[in-house]
Amino acid sequence: MRARLVIQMLSILLVSMCTVLIVRIYRLPSRSLAPRAAPPVRRNEVRLPNLHQWQYSNNPYVGKVHAVEEFAAFQIEANPAMSRPTSSDLPRVLILSLAFNRLSFGGGDRSLADFLDMIQSLDYPKELLSLGILISSQRDFDRLMPIVSSFVQTQGLQRGSLFLREADRSGSIRDHRGRSGQTQRRSHIAKLRNELLFRSLDNEDAVLWIDSDIIDVPHDMLKKFVVSGLDIITPFCRKGTVGLRNHDLNAWSGKRTRPSPEQLRAIHSGEPTDYVPRHSNSHLVNNMYDDGLERAPLDSVGGTVLYVKAKVHRAGVIFPPFHLIGTDWDSEDGGYDGIETEGVCYMARTVGYRCWAMPQVIVSHG
Repeated sequence: MRARLVIQMLSILLVSMCTVLIVRIYRLPSRSLAPRAAPPVRRNEVRLPNLHQWQYSNNPYVGKVHAVEEFAAFQIEANPAMSRPTSSDLPRVLILSLAFNRLSFGGGDRSLADFLDMIQSLDYPKELLSLGILISSQRDFDRLMPIVSSFVQTQGLQRGSLFLREADRSGSIRDHRGRSGQTQRRSHIAKLRNELLFRSLDNEDAVLWIDSDIIDVPHDMLKKFVVSGLDIITPFCRKGTVGLRNHDLNAWSGKRTRPSPEQLRAIHSGEPTDYVPRHSNSHLVNNMYDDGLERAPLDSVGGTVLYVKAKVHRAGVIFPPFHLIGTDWDSEDGGYDGIETEGVCYMARTVGYRCWAMPQVIVSHG
C-alpha cells in the first residue's frame, strides 16, 4: 500500500517537472524556428516583399511606400542597425533631379538607367551618396520604383527616394511663350524643386542638382566641387557632346535689362506686359571658359548641374517661385526678374554666401 502511494507521488512529481520544462522551452525565443515578427503596418505604408521590410536585423536595406493626397514616395535606406564604416573624410552628398516622365532622361532611347549609369560613373564613395528623384507620372512612378531600389542596393548608396507629384494639367505649364507662360512654368518648376529638397535633405553636407536630361558629366566633377570649398557652383553646360555651344543662359554675371516705369507699373498691378529680362552687359559661363578662367563669381545660376552646400539651403536659400527682383508690398505677382534658379544667388548673397562658375568643368545637355 505504502509502495503504491510512493509510486503515485513520484508519477505526479515527474509529470509536473515535465510540464514546467515544456512550458519553459515553449516560451524561449528561437530564431531557427520562426522569423522575428515585423512591426504592424502603419497607415498609408505598403510593405515591399522583395525587401523583407524590417523583418531581420541583418537586412542591409529597408524600404517603404508612402502615399498622402496627390503625393507618393518610395524610400529605401541603409539599415541603421548595420554600421557601414568608411575611411573617407569627404562630405555626404544628396543628388536630386526632376523628371516629367520616363522619357525625360536626355531624349532618344535614353532612360533612367542611363541617368543612373552617369551617377555611377562619378568618382566618389557611393556610401556617401543619397539620391532623390521627383517624377510627375503615376504610371512611370510604378515602373521606375524597382530600378531605383536596385540601383541604391547594388551601388551601396546611403539612401534613395522616388517621389510622385502629379503634373499640373493646365496648358500654361507647358506653354513657354511670353512672360506669363514662362513665369507660370518656372514657378511650377521652382515649387517642385523646393518640395523635392524639403522631402529629401536629411543629414547630408551638400546637394548636387542634376537635370534629368543631362547626358554626360566628368567623373571627377563632384570631387572638384567639394575640394573647391565654394558655396554654390555651376559648371559650363554645353548642348550635346560635341562642340562648345552654350546651353545654360540662366548662369551669368553682370547686368540685365530693367523694365521701363510703365512696364514695372503693369507688372506690379498684374496687368499684361511684354517685358522679358534680357542680357545687356552680362557675361555667360561660355565666355568665362573662353577666357580660361578656372572659377568666376556669378550673379545668377541655372539648374542643369548645380552644387549647393547644405548649410546654404538650410539658411533659407531656396528656389523662389516668383520674380524676386523688383517686387514690393503692393505687387501681386512679384517683380520682374530672379525666378527659380535665377533668384538663388540674390538670396544667397543676402545671407552671406556666393555663387560661382567652374567654366573648365564641362557637362553635356541632351
